[in-house]
Amino acid sequence: MINFIINALPGIIIAIFASFFTSALALRKFYSEKWWERKERAYTEIIDALYHLIAYCEVQKEDYGTGPGYSDDK
Repeated sequence: MINFIINALPGIIIAIFASFFTSALALRKFYSEKWWERKERAYTEIIDALYHLIAYCEVQKEDYGTGPGYSDDK
């Protein structure tokens, strides 16, 4: 019985180390991908906000001095 445990112990230790190492790499990849998704979302929101700001400025430029409101077609 002791010989079986001594013979099986290196395999068990290697399996534990391999599973720990694999799970650490998988978590690292997962967090890396999540980071890129958050960056993509932030960049998209920034570009959308800039587009809306430019569109607002265009409307203001066109309607400057024509009265207190926007025209009906805008």
